[in-house]
Amino acid sequence: MRVFVPRAVLFAALAATVGGCSGAGPGFGVDSSGPEVGGRALVLIPEFPGPQGANVANELRGLVTEMSTHAAISKASLTASMKEYGLTELDEISARQLASIIGGVQMVAWGEVTQAGSGLQTTVKFIDSRSGDEINVPVATGATPAEVASAVFTGFERSVEGVRQAAVCTDNLRSGQNEQALQACNAALAVVPNSSTALLGKGTALLNLKRYEEAIAAFNQLLQVDPSSQDALLRAGLASSWLERGTDAVGFYRRYLEINPNGNRLALAGEISQTGDYLSAFRILEGGLADNATNTEYQGIVFQMGSLAGRDLRQANDVRQSDEVFQKALAAYQVAYGNATDVETPVTLRMIELLTATGRTDDAVRASEAALARKGEDAQILAAFAGVYREAGRDNDEIAVLTRLSAADPNHASALLLRAQAYNRIGDYQAAAADLASHARIDATTAATVAYGLGAGYIQPQQWEPAAAFLNVAYDNMPASDARSTVALLLGTALVQQTSAIAQGGTGNVQALRNGLALADRAIVVLPTSTAPQAEQLLNAANQLRTYLVSAIGNR
Repeated sequence: MRVFVPRAVLFAALAATVGGCSGAGPGFGVDSSGPEVGGRALVLIPEFPGPQGANVANELRGLVTEMSTHAAISKASLTASMKEYGLTELDEISARQLASIIGGVQMVAWGEVTQAGSGLQTTVKFIDSRSGDEINVPVATGATPAEVASAVFTGFERSVEGVRQAAVCTDNLRSGQNEQALQACNAALAVVPNSSTALLGKGTALLNLKRYEEAIAAFNQLLQVDPSSQDALLRAGLASSWLERGTDAVGFYRRYLEINPNGNRLALAGEISQTGDYLSAFRILEGGLADNATNTEYQGIVFQMGSLAGRDLRQANDVRQSDEVFQKALAAYQVAYGNATDVETPVTLRMIELLTATGRTDDAVRASEAALARKGEDAQILAAFAGVYREAGRDNDEIAVLTRLSAADPNHASALLLRAQAYNRIGDYQAAAADLASHARIDATTAATVAYGLGAGYIQPQQWEPAAAFLNVAYDNMPASDARSTVALLLGTALVQQTSAIAQGGTGNVQALRNGLALADRAIVVLPTSTAPQAEQLLNAANQLRTYLVSAIGNR
């Protein structure tokens, strides 16, 4: 005889098992020495309490065993198993526990028979041993135990299809067939509306299909059936994160951790971060700060999530919450990296970004210089360093760092563009235009777009010289289009206005006249490429100015 399991222990934990018992000992079912009968799923049907309960159960066993998909554990095998574990009778809890110990039992039945007039009635449910799903068969009545069992069996047969569809749903999810999984789960729920397996499968399929609202509804329905479902809580949280409902998401995650207090917060935060919801990931990590006060790995992830979350909050103009998150991220950085002799570049970049965002310019400068001293003229760090000065409005310092960046990486995607804008801010438009012309060798379209924006900004205040300098770069690098026609008109306007000013300034300076002639010649080339009606009038003016300047130069 195997080890005796007292009833008190037997009832204590439904998952309890006895080592080495699966598949050994007395046969389960008809002519079987294993947990299945001819590949069919086993059903444990104990004797039901009430009048004729034993007979109803016995009749039901016979009907189930006739199925091609299921077979009931025979009365003899059930009695032998009960004796083996010291059980003289079964109730619902001990029946489920016995099924767990036996192993291989898919369903456990439980019901109670009562007298109904001259006949009998019973309510029976079948509990799925793997998922805990309950199939509640409608009240069955009959004059005899056989009639009652037949009515119960009819309801069971129909419900088995729901269980099968739930299994199909799960299989489809494993193979990535989410649409088919959703159809199977809906079919299962039509038969077993509160199937936790089908509800979880439905919610998961909807989550995978990015139908987040519907997924949350399915998970909430499951949580009404099983409030402690960790999968439902986690996935409802992820769906909420995808919908950018941070408060709802954190609520689900915290309930998940209440049920699973030893859950891995780092792993959970990593999964949340895949949705882009860095603030929720940070809040989950925040709850474990006290327990991980000296854990450098944990604190490092807190810093990274906090820096990303704080950045998002700044972009959403939530400065108060951003500052709070940034301060905690900075504290985590000190624990994780304060004594490190070297820090990975991505971490350094986040640190510089964080210090910049909180207005700690001097600290950001020191951090940048220290990183460059360790790593050399690293392009990524130089770009971040330039951003420190840009945020602080220190244009000349930014230009100096961008010059270092251009030397370190002559083909950097933005160094020349950013330096051109910094030069423009300090009024050196010639240097700015030269940088844009140089950048055009890397990316002509972007250089033309930026140059057009800067040049157009000088048209309204009638600052013709800087307007022409930038618009020349835009015109030379922009492909033929309506935009280039507009650039040609604006450039022609600036050139004609400059030429006119030179002509009106007198003829004493031959070099000035020659400069004006060059401007007029450029206008005469550019203006015909504009389709604007004003272009023709400007072209006539340019030709007249050219004639005048040629004559004036000839007289000198």
